Amino acid sequence: MNTVIIDFSKIAYLNSSGLRELIQILKILREKNKTLFLAQLSDDIKKIFVHTNLDRLFVFHDTLQDAINAANN
Repeated sequence: MNTVIIDFSKIAYLNSSGLRELIQILKILREKNKTLFLAQLSDDIKKIFVHTNLDRLFVFHDTLQDAINAANN
């Protein structure tokens, strides 16, 4: 498996500790030449990534199926 997908469909809140963990996960995966996709983020959660400029680091997909399809390509 070269891609890890995190489904945010049930995540209503994300604080700085959560962001820090996601950055750590991304770093570890990149060191292993793997990809991280974030799927189904609410508008509020996505705004957090935009306001912190972290949207430049992560790959977002509107649906879980979109992320799965992208991982399989």
